[in-house]
Amino acid sequence: MSRFLAIVIAFILMGCAETGPSKIELNKDACDHCKMNISDIRFAAQFVTPKGRYYKFDDLLCLLEYTKLNNMETKSIWVSSYVSKNEFIDVQDAYFFSSDQLRSPMRGNMAAVRIVDSSSVPFDKKDINSYSWKELNP
Repeated sequence: MSRFLAIVIAFILMGCAETGPSKIELNKDACDHCKMNISDIRFAAQFVTPKGRYYKFDDLLCLLEYTKLNNMETKSIWVSSYVSKNEFIDVQDAYFFSSDQLRSPMRGNMAAVRIVDSSSVPFDKKDINSYSWKELNP
């Protein structure tokens, strides 16, 4: 009976697993879309499925293409902050911007910052296009 109880508790705890971002190891973790190593944290993105599996990407473009091509159901989606190293932002709290001045790994040339940090975008506002998550992923 105690073995059965342990299994039940394990399943309950798995259902309560965190849905926050996973650590990305630069030059070790590979993009789940293009299979290249993730080498620049400023452009990294990731999502977790309802079953708790993490998918990691080296470029926001890879994340957008992968979720559309595979019709993926996501529990939460996180993007790296362009200005705060090693900080991931929930896409609902992110301000996305694109510019030819950005040099992202797959040339998506798009990055994100927290909405409250949008004034910290390191480019002239006339040289960027800005988006909300709903505009990028309708």
